[in-house]
Amino acid sequence: AAALQKLVDSGEAATLEEAQVGYGMNAGVAAALSAGKYTRFPGVRWRKDSRKWRVQFSVGSKKISLGSHATEEEAALVHDEYVRRHGLARPLHFPREGEASSGTFS
Repeated sequence: AAALQKLVDSGEAATLEEAQVGYGMNAGVAAALSAGKYTRFPGVRWRKDSRKWRVQFSVGSKKISLGSHATEEEAALVHDEYVRRHGLARPLHFPREGEASSGTFS
């Protein structure tokens, strides 16, 4: 709980809920990097078989899959639009002014 409060106090998260989401996502990114997998945008992954970028992530126990896309950035934008449209507590990869950023992943 102290680590989450530190994220809020430093301005990296607006609320404790946002800090919890970011903290969990950071752990996933760290696991991917330690396994030799590179990720620029959490929720976006490369599919070798289709040679496309796939948007796939979990919200609670529900798996969200938003299809395959030609570029990593295009897939990240699809992720962001879904998060906005459904009001999910996930950081955005390309935030608009006043929105929560995924800066914790850079």
